[in-house]
Amino acid sequence: MFEITREAQLTSAPPDWRTYLVRTWGKPHHPVAAALPRTKAEVPHWNQWVAEGWADGEKQATEIFLSDLSRLQRDITGMARYRVLLNAGRVEEPRVVFEHQDAVGGGDTLHLNDRTIRIASQPGLQSHVRRGSDYDYPEHCR
Repeated sequence: MFEITREAQLTSAPPDWRTYLVRTWGKPHHPVAAALPRTKAEVPHWNQWVAEGWADGEKQATEIFLSDLSRLQRDITGMARYRVLLNAGRVEEPRVVFEHQDAVGGGDTLHLNDRTIRIASQPGLQSHVRRGSDYDYPEHCR
């Protein structure tokens, strides 16, 4: 079974692994003074809680990375499947419209010779084969 899970998009550059797997995290902030231990008896508890929080953060970071990795795999596999299904006539291409306007805007802005590119209709799956009925989807791409 196949299902289209994301609409076609216009992009200026194809996605790469960095889009999915590289994240920028801010430097941790120091805790507010009211949260710090006030007595020597509180210090061991504080250290234990900080260690537990740090371990939970590492676990969460691993889960986020694995989720991002799954999205990368899903999207790359989906793009490859789309090409195979397109060549087999099982999916249609999106309809892309190019529009040229001499002048657009008014008021504070005016764009001259503006060119707009947009997707007018999204691709859809085809239940019938248009390019030959003997095509079988490759096993390694399923």
